[in-house]
Amino acid sequence: MKDIIKNINRLGNIHFYVFTTWPFNEMKKFCSTYELYKYKNITTGVDNAYTFEHFFNATGVPYFAIYKKDKTLSHAFLGKISIDQIKAATQN
Repeated sequence: MKDIIKNINRLGNIHFYVFTTWPFNEMKKFCSTYELYKYKNITTGVDNAYTFEHFFNATGVPYFAIYKKDKTLSHAFLGKISIDQIKAATQN
């Protein structure tokens, strides 16, 4: 999240959906720590039903699913990725 916030100007046309299965109060702390409310292109939430994990068979975090404008999956990454990887995956 630190790298995304630090490079938000380079990523301004990308919308991020950040969510967790942690309790809501933990997500609120996370949002406050990174001041995510400041960014119109970041949406946060809690996935209580583990829908994302089951749909993507995600085996760990962070997990990045990058979609094209036509809403088809472009790339999926498990683990930390660079800003350049995010940019490249969204260029296709």
